[in-house]
Amino acid sequence: DHQLHQLVYLSVHSLFFADPVAQMSLAAIEVLTVVFARFPSFRDSIVQECLSLAVKVPVGRRAKRYVIAFEGVRLTTFSLLLLKLLQSTCLPLDVAAGDSDGVGVVPLLAPLLSKRLAMKESLKLLIGGLIERCVLRTDRDSDARLVIAQLIQDLLQAASHPSWIAAADLLKALLAVFIHGLISGKKAEKTVDIGVREFAIRLLGELGRTLQKQHVEASRHVLSLPEASSGQDPVSDASVCFCGQTLPDALQIVCRDCGWKYHGECVGLSKKQPTWYCDRCTLRRIAVKLQQSDTFRSRSEVAVSTALPQELVFKHLILSWINSTSSTSGAALWTPPRDPSQPAGSVSSLAENIFGAEHPVHCRSYMLAQWAEMLVEACKRSQIDTETRDENTTSEEPASKKLRSCDSPVQLTDHEELLVGFLWREWTAPIERSSRAAPLVSKYAILRLHRQMMVQLLDQGRRLLLAELVAQSASPFATLRKSAMKALGELVAADVYLVREPNIEYVIQVRSLDDSALVRQMSLDLLGRLLAQAEAEDDEEVVAADNPLAAEVLPVYLKVVRGRVSDTSILVRRKAVWILSRLVIHQPRDHPDVVPVCVELVKRVNDSDAMKKMVLNTFEQVFFAESQNVEPTVARAVQLAHVVDAAALHVSQTEFVEDLLRRFRSSLGAGDAAFLETLRAWVRVLFSAFSDLDEAGGEDHSVRRAVVNTLVAISSVKPEALLDHIRPMCQFLRLDPVSATELDRWVALRVLGIVAPVVPFYAAARADRRLCNSYETVLLQLIARQGATLVRGAVKCLCLVVQHWTHHVDHVVKLLVDAVGPTQGILEALNRQDPSHIQRLSGEKCRYLCRAAYIMCSILEIVDITRWIEEAEIDSPDNGQRRAVPALPKERLRFRVVEDVPSTVAQVLLHLYDLHEAPLENTVVTCLGFFLSNNREHVKSRKLQQVIEHSLRSNRRDLVLRSLVMLHELLTTFEHAATAEADFNAKSGLKGDRQAHHLSASESAGPLAVNHLQQVLALLTGQLTVFQEAVECDAELRLAALRVVQSMDTQGLLNPYLITPAVFSLLWYGERTIEGTAARFLKRLLDLRPQLLLNRLDQALIASFNVLLERFPHLMVPGRRLPPAVNVAFAAVGELYCERFRKSKTSREQLIACLLREISKGTALSVFSERFPTLCSLQDRIEPAAGPVIAGSEKLSSPDFHRMLYGQFVASVLSSLPFQFESEPLYAIYHCDRYVDLHADALVSKGEQAPEEIGDEDPFGVCVSSVIMRVVKSSLRAEYKLDEDRCQTYEPNETKQEKAKYASYAIDQDKTETAKSSFSHETFLAICEPFVANAGKPRNLIAELSKLLTESAGASNAQRYLQILAKGEARRRGKGKGKGRGRSESVPNEEIEKGTQKDVDEEDGEDEEDSIKVTPRKRPSKRK
Repeated sequence: DHQLHQLVYLSVHSLFFADPVAQMSLAAIEVLTVVFARFPSFRDSIVQECLSLAVKVPVGRRAKRYVIAFEGVRLTTFSLLLLKLLQSTCLPLDVAAGDSDGVGVVPLLAPLLSKRLAMKESLKLLIGGLIERCVLRTDRDSDARLVIAQLIQDLLQAASHPSWIAAADLLKALLAVFIHGLISGKKAEKTVDIGVREFAIRLLGELGRTLQKQHVEASRHVLSLPEASSGQDPVSDASVCFCGQTLPDALQIVCRDCGWKYHGECVGLSKKQPTWYCDRCTLRRIAVKLQQSDTFRSRSEVAVSTALPQELVFKHLILSWINSTSSTSGAALWTPPRDPSQPAGSVSSLAENIFGAEHPVHCRSYMLAQWAEMLVEACKRSQIDTETRDENTTSEEPASKKLRSCDSPVQLTDHEELLVGFLWREWTAPIERSSRAAPLVSKYAILRLHRQMMVQLLDQGRRLLLAELVAQSASPFATLRKSAMKALGELVAADVYLVREPNIEYVIQVRSLDDSALVRQMSLDLLGRLLAQAEAEDDEEVVAADNPLAAEVLPVYLKVVRGRVSDTSILVRRKAVWILSRLVIHQPRDHPDVVPVCVELVKRVNDSDAMKKMVLNTFEQVFFAESQNVEPTVARAVQLAHVVDAAALHVSQTEFVEDLLRRFRSSLGAGDAAFLETLRAWVRVLFSAFSDLDEAGGEDHSVRRAVVNTLVAISSVKPEALLDHIRPMCQFLRLDPVSATELDRWVALRVLGIVAPVVPFYAAARADRRLCNSYETVLLQLIARQGATLVRGAVKCLCLVVQHWTHHVDHVVKLLVDAVGPTQGILEALNRQDPSHIQRLSGEKCRYLCRAAYIMCSILEIVDITRWIEEAEIDSPDNGQRRAVPALPKERLRFRVVEDVPSTVAQVLLHLYDLHEAPLENTVVTCLGFFLSNNREHVKSRKLQQVIEHSLRSNRRDLVLRSLVMLHELLTTFEHAATAEADFNAKSGLKGDRQAHHLSASESAGPLAVNHLQQVLALLTGQLTVFQEAVECDAELRLAALRVVQSMDTQGLLNPYLITPAVFSLLWYGERTIEGTAARFLKRLLDLRPQLLLNRLDQALIASFNVLLERFPHLMVPGRRLPPAVNVAFAAVGELYCERFRKSKTSREQLIACLLREISKGTALSVFSERFPTLCSLQDRIEPAAGPVIAGSEKLSSPDFHRMLYGQFVASVLSSLPFQFESEPLYAIYHCDRYVDLHADALVSKGEQAPEEIGDEDPFGVCVSSVIMRVVKSSLRAEYKLDEDRCQTYEPNETKQEKAKYASYAIDQDKTETAKSSFSHETFLAICEPFVANAGKPRNLIAELSKLLTESAGASNAQRYLQILAKGEARRRGKGKGKGRGRSESVPNEEIEKGTQKDVDEEDGEDEEDSIKVTPRKRPSKRK
């Protein structure tokens, strides 16, 4: 026995040499197999020896050196050893041939079942040890868990080969342990760590994917036993093999019976055979021969009269193939004990056939035992069914219990009798190996038969696995739900038809609305499996998937996916956009869902550059993929128009169309002429649709609006495409002043927007005098007969026509004189009136003045009057050529000119604004934008700046909104002009920004930012108390102010340091439009300068707190969660943390430290009073809404109430950060403990030693901050499953970056976000009650704080300090003791506490030598 133990030890350890030798490994496995089979008493020790080294099994890249190709499969040495050991348990070494005197359901099979029981005992011991050592390890060793994953991969590979039949039993056992022992059940939920359960679910997904794939393949290609008379018609086509390929020149093998042609390489033949039968015909011939032979006679020698069952024939073929694969020649191999009657030389020993032999004798015997057990189980079930049917029993006893209790012999059917006789004969008969016989059928057919049987054997486990994953998708833990949905996605990848099942459909719909962003993402990823799986999401090119099921199934989930386009998580939005884009491509172009889905996609254009590329790619594929060869239809043109019209709500239509056309041009691959011609075809179709709608009159106005807006956008981007339509568009401008409707006026206004950009190009391409005169006439009629809104567009077009076409300056001069002259007269008349008796202007006169202001400012926006006058003063030769710039004699200006015409108009606008009429003020503010865009020298005018400043400070909301819109448009105009000037200067080689006598665009925009930034920021934050007149800042005003600030920042006109707090505060406004715009703007600000937020974090949190109090005054209560509307803000903050701070350890630790510092600093009374003087002086608080409230909080003073609320808000922000590494929450916990040690303990000690000195302290602030720190710590520990030992052993300077594996909201690489905070408001509510009750009693507060510190004595850094003291004491005591001096030894916490207490007790001098003393260290010598 001792020698055998040594042999086992050496054999097991030889499998894991650093430089493995394949032959030695095989020899060691054979030794272990023989010992395992011959000596059952050694089986436990062999299994334990193997398990002791299981955790050291090489995995990953190292495992490649330990792979052995054995019996048709490449397996690692560890997997090969386990399979050999299990299959050797059924070797018939000590069991005689089957005897009819056996007991059980089928007495003949009793010996086989006894071997099966021995195998199950070894299997149970082996699986239990593997799970205990490799999965349930407390140190979370990932390599040990990879051993199980690698074993499962090997088993899945081996299960497809008949030589490794035990792989199926191992897989079934692992499935049962994973499902019933690690994942489900009350015991597993209580005792098994959530990380282990997540790992088990992940392995189930990988295992289920392979099982589902095999199930699909087996169901598609079922190999059945054909009838004796069945056949196939001869095939006269070229080579059409079962492989599906057609190779006319390849070797063709023709079946003699059916005439079907095969490739020689597919059937393993290198030359033609005169007589050859395919597998199908071979099976038919074998069935006939077996039926006629006496191979399957029963034990009672009763002849077989019925047809042979298919199962029996298949098993016979598999066993025959196994017998024929032996490479050892010689006498027959007796698998049972040798019969003494047989001659000694006719058989070979079992050891001879194991050592140095490739014959899988263990596989044959194991297979027979497995089939015998399956047959017995089937007999038991049939017996129970028969008894139940005959007796009509109503027993509620479960079938499994009846199955176990049924052990009496049963009456077998003919087929069962045949199977029993077959198994008995195969078990007792020797294997003749005198000459190697050829297989009855090909290896391909045998492998198909075996896989078909294995799929049936594992089908129950597959269905159980699927049901368990569906159940775990409803787990209370987010990580388990995420892992279950990911595993279900693996199964769907193997069989896309699973999404049709009701339970899978229900799971997808429910989990897509889950609280966790990662669960929602996995739900959408499951749907994405239906599409092209090889296509990466980040790829710019979009290719339609080849899966025809996607177009059928995905529309069922269309509502679910569309609902996730506006999700709070960017990952979920990105996945939803990816699915919708593919869905649109799959659907026919005339499908009714194309336009709604495209409109949803447009919403995400501004999320990121990658998202924008994806959306534009989708539109390019949908609308322009066939434009080069196919003329666009009206329906497709209308669809494109709807998409462009919807883009106006999220992005500039011009920029959107420009990006889309740029991509279309690059994908077209043709020149400018071909691209322009294709675009003109689209314009023709759009214009045709617009004309048809105008003639119909009863169509939907939304279609007309979409088509016209699209034409306007195209004219702004590519005006050349509309040259052919400049003439027919003139008819839409002929409006009857009496019968024209509002719709007609709107159409005319949009047509003017189309014509204006086309006029310069039309003049250069084809000048038509009649058309020019016609346009002049029509535009003059519009100006004379229509209102102020339509007048501006008409005047602008008329100025362009005069400037580029006709040069009829008289029309422009007349309009300008008629506008400025009478207006000056009215203003002079008003100035002559007595100031005390000035009457308000009538409505008609106000409208006239507004109209005049629009005309004069619109003319000066387009026309450079000063240059026209200068051209008239220059004598130009009369050579018959038209002037590039019209000439205007100054004498024609029949009104009083002050300096020059722009100055005169500016003075008129100032006088109009001074009349203090609301319509005139609105008009003047709007017209200032037109006027200043082309007259930049007046931007610095102090009086005009005062007009803008006064309008921004007005108490009229409409005037303030108009002022902000005007500033935004004016700054945008200057931005575009600055870009154009920079391009011009770069091409011409000029330096500087000046052109001619004008100010540059950058210089013109500067005064706007300098003079009005403070007012805009005040409107942005709502802090208007510094102004005498104030207006309530609603969402629309804040959004307009934010756009102005964005325009200023784009041109570099302001310091980002000033605006960062205001932009951050808008994240908490509760409106998605504002929050989305602010989040994108803040990302851009922090892109290269994340320190901006760190330096201004206190001001940002203060501004955010003010916004929350303003927006949700009834819901801001201590101990109550923030309203759900601000979850978007938590998501935005989490996204900022992921993209701007988490990548750098220094930046993320700085952010965490700043938030914790703000909790302690913001709750101090002196600091809070300085920051929030208004809140501190507040007498009456707003009554809170119904909900949980801290008892006695209504009696708190306003400073105490609001600083509790402020600290809770900052803690919620900190707890909402999506941490990825364990060091992040541990860093926060470390500083929480540090604050408690430095401040709370100091306050308690001071209160106990000198209570009279407490008056100078702020005990309530220290108590509140200490409570918040404790709640933050407990919340983070619960969120990330951090134990106290890990918190105590953490050091801030450690560089190890271990991912947080147990977070409820799991993190996926570097981009994710969470939409809620993990701060436990319930715990905060419970802990704060005694402190609130004793708010004005310092001694009571200190007593409550001392009690709180006593309860959490083990949850601070005290243990860390004791460890440091222990290390120092170890160094002191080890000094001078030889070689090991100075080394510190780890001491348990209990001993440290005992030692410290002993030192305290011995301070009286009883044992001074053992007490801890602080002595000055000597200076080390130079040698040391």
